[in-house]
Amino acid sequence: MKNLSWYIVIAVLIVVLFGCENQAPFFVVPPEWSTQNVDPTYWSKSGASGSDSAYRSFRVFVADPDGEHDIDLIIVTDPNGNTWTLRNLELQFDRYDDAGGFWGGWFLYWPTLQYKILLGDYSVTVKDRSGAEINGTLSFTLPGSTSGNGFIYSDEYVGSTVGGTEMLYRAIVTSSIIGGSNLTIEFQVDDTRVNNGQIWFYNDSENLIAESDYFESTINGGGGIFTNNSPNTLVLSSGDLDLGSYTWGDIVGFHVVLVDGAQYSTGGTEWDHRSISAYEIFP
Repeated sequence: MKNLSWYIVIAVLIVVLFGCENQAPFFVVPPEWSTQNVDPTYWSKSGASGSDSAYRSFRVFVADPDGEHDIDLIIVTDPNGNTWTLRNLELQFDRYDDAGGFWGGWFLYWPTLQYKILLGDYSVTVKDRSGAEINGTLSFTLPGSTSGNGFIYSDEYVGSTVGGTEMLYRAIVTSSIIGGSNLTIEFQVDDTRVNNGQIWFYNDSENLIAESDYFESTINGGGGIFTNNSPNTLVLSSGDLDLGSYTWGDIVGFHVVLVDGAQYSTGGTEWDHRSISAYEIFP
């Protein structure tokens, strides 16, 4: 009995020392990023609010074997040392996206970097409540996944462009018409980095009510997007949109949204850079 008791004590100690040992958090998938070149009318005409036009997004997918409550701190730091806090338990701050299952968000900016985004490696630091730390990297590149240094800038940037590259261009709408059960939108873009796009539709209360499918394979009668400033013609019918509880007659305005993505062999909807055109109202 004495020896058996001793083994029990050892087993209990092992459980205490190892079975209950804190386990470090881990990245479920590598951190993700993207950029958005946003026309200012997105904020003034589509019911949103913002104060910049060059935005970045972070998506940090992290888990902890000890439970989500054990994740204490998530911070992203750019090459200049500017930081975005995505989670801080002490400050009771948590930027978690329930729908996407990540920490981060869209349309993030830094006030002293107005209308521009730094390229290069952004560090991601995750700590749990015991102080265990893991680190990741977000490597911001030029559209098309082309390596580059310096920064990218939006249309509103007025500073020195030395070391800078323009963000993915916005579409310029040249005409639009809606009637019956069809609509036609014509636009131009002079940027060969553009690969795909879609339309965001709004009602008269400036609510987003529908998004078209990505149209690279159907625009211009199936000829693809023209990126040399030639006119692009997109024709949609009511059956092409999921309007939910809204109707075709509720559509009042729209944004043309363009993305890169040719660097991805699967094509489709994978992209890193996005532009949002000026808000347009159907005549």
